[in-house]
Amino acid sequence: MSNAPTPILELKGLTKKFEFNGDRIDALREAHLSVNKGEFVCLIGESGCGKSTLLRIVAGFESATRGSALMWGKPIAGPAPDRGMVFQDYGLFPWLTVRGNIAFGPTLRGRPRLSSRRPSIISSNWWGCSDSPMSIRISSPAA
Repeated sequence: MSNAPTPILELKGLTKKFEFNGDRIDALREAHLSVNKGEFVCLIGESGCGKSTLLRIVAGFESATRGSALMWGKPIAGPAPDRGMVFQDYGLFPWLTVRGNIAFGPTLRGRPRLSSRRPSIISSNWWGCSDSPMSIRISSPAA
């Protein structure tokens, strides 16, 4: 038995298939990767080769069709505070409200919803829309 350290990230036979208009698309096919502590990794490839799909699986936003994705030897079962992702497009969760998107990070870290040192939401109906990005007015707390 080897005393090799557990990889930070390990992908074993990772496969992701999508169905679109009756066609089956292999976004990833049998991907393998092992990243150890201290290593720096870049994913390089042409558009549509599965880079973003792989990152979404590692971030916990997608699940693999087959194979496994492990973080510190444990299966990745969803988003978690031990890893993050910088999105290519808007980083909003469409199923959450504006307030929910603003509170997501602090809530995930167990912090209170509002802090006296942070800006506070003073109106959620500023433009007559109860839950759109334009409906929030931010102000600094009183000194």
